[in-house]
Amino acid sequence: MKFDAVLGLLLLQFSANFWRAAAGRVGATPGEVLLYEFSQSECNAEPSIFPNGATTAGAPTLSLQRDTSITSCVTGAVGVESVEAESNSGPRMRSPTPWSDVLTKIQASGEMTVEMWIKPQDISSDVQGSKQLFQIADEDYEDTWQASECSAQTGGWYDFQITQVTDKIKVSFTSVKRGSAACEKDIFGGFLTLTNTNPIHLVVTIKDGEQYIYTNSISLFETPETYGFDPENFDPTYHIDFFSSEYLHHNSGLISHKPWPGQVYLFSIYDKVLTPSEVTANYQAKLGNSLPTVTSTTQAINEDAEVTSGGHYSNPVWYEQFAPAADLKELDLSSFVADADTDITTFPNYDENGAKPTLWISSLPAGGGSLFQSDGTAITTVDTEIAANKIKYRPVLNKVGSSIDSFTFYAKDGGTSERSVETATVTIDVGAVNDPPVPFNETAAEVVLVGVLATSTFNLNGSDVDDVGLTGGDISRFPA
Repeated sequence: MKFDAVLGLLLLQFSANFWRAAAGRVGATPGEVLLYEFSQSECNAEPSIFPNGATTAGAPTLSLQRDTSITSCVTGAVGVESVEAESNSGPRMRSPTPWSDVLTKIQASGEMTVEMWIKPQDISSDVQGSKQLFQIADEDYEDTWQASECSAQTGGWYDFQITQVTDKIKVSFTSVKRGSAACEKDIFGGFLTLTNTNPIHLVVTIKDGEQYIYTNSISLFETPETYGFDPENFDPTYHIDFFSSEYLHHNSGLISHKPWPGQVYLFSIYDKVLTPSEVTANYQAKLGNSLPTVTSTTQAINEDAEVTSGGHYSNPVWYEQFAPAADLKELDLSSFVADADTDITTFPNYDENGAKPTLWISSLPAGGGSLFQSDGTAITTVDTEIAANKIKYRPVLNKVGSSIDSFTFYAKDGGTSERSVETATVTIDVGAVNDPPVPFNETAAEVVLVGVLATSTFNLNGSDVDDVGLTGGDISRFPA
């Protein structure tokens, strides 16, 4: 019996002893014939191609179609995402080659499990139309519409499909083989009602026409749903698509549909039915480790590099000295590094005791400035760790303006020490302060007149880097 499952999506938290490998999830059920983990290094490459961790030779890769502005890598985490977009724009991520090698395994066993980690973007119940998340379909699915002879139904050729309709995630299949005399029937395989936009672990198992659907390791059905559905009817020429748009919906004529807006963190297929305990193990395994990410920033300091402008160096005696590191302004870079593993509401690889990422110098200041740790220790080599993510910078004397200097840094994962994909730049703007004038030494000509009171007059000169001329001066010491 099908029913709405209203989900209170609770993500498990793990103890400090939970270990995650850099290369992928740990503790999941082995034996995937297709596995996409959408790592940051794969996703940020051009083009974005996702190999799979399956044992099946020839299993297809996925290509992220980033020729539009609506699909991209998830910032600072594994995964890909699609935003709301117009219809008629084709799949946003597709396997260039058919899935025939994977299907051979499935047909040999007669069993199949599809697993996904996803995060919806919109759960509005009043938004009409279907948003396509995933399908196994004809290569020309968008253009190949077939009119059937039963109940005026029309539809494109597909075998398996996951869509979102308003606030529900829907699973559907086709029941007969393409090209057969029978009508192609769209089998509604059940749906779940979304109550929030937290990450969801979705698993669908199929065997002997029986189906189970799990969300966050909980089955939606007390007993399996039974349909006349057989993987033998799957077409080996079909491709794997994500984020497609537009198809002719059965019983409702021509309807324009849009790509599913949201994030996909993991996708896998097994050639067997996962047991409830195996589904739970996969849910608890979460995802592979997410690398930290860094972002560039512009920091402003005054030319004395003091915390308070003019604190010491408005005094001429202090001005003539190099600013001691203890008096320099501290630049806190903590806001420019992030690791999605530590956020339970936005990413399903949460570890409450996960070590924070560390920051490291990638290049020294290009404009000649100097770097120091918070304790005043000079930083003179690259690949030096920035203690507590805080650093001090001393500019070159009298060098002021925008983008005067810059240096770069990267992050290392707190658990695996893997380096971030990105390298971030710190651009330094140096603001001028009113510097004291500098006097010049002068030598007066000696005048000697015997028995006559004489007066000698000469000029006292100096300069001021901030002003064109000097207006006066003071005598600091009279002749002895």
